[in-house]
Amino acid sequence: ECDVFFLKFILHDWDDASAIKILKNVLAVSRPGSVLTNADFILGSHPSRSSLEQFKALMDINMLASCPMGARERSLADFKDLFSAAGITGNVTQYDLRDPLSVVEVALHE
Repeated sequence: ECDVFFLKFILHDWDDASAIKILKNVLAVSRPGSVLTNADFILGSHPSRSSLEQFKALMDINMLASCPMGARERSLADFKDLFSAAGITGNVTQYDLRDPLSVVEVALHE
């Protein structure tokens, strides 16, 4: 029984279909009131800090070279699409940190 499911640098390792499968599995074992917290590099989340965005773009290229086909860094809109495809319809909140990492939180049951 979990209140919070925390994923860090998990979803960016996978193509969309695999990421959706991971999210569906989390949803299947969650209970009402649970949230998913995902820590990842979110493309476009630091527009006023171009050096952070450059770093994240380079990490996106790294993902292409070192992970299975389809692995990539994603934007907030991409994560919302993944959540929706997995049947997760809760409100999505993004928290930008002072480094390239951002945290996206979504309620698993609305």
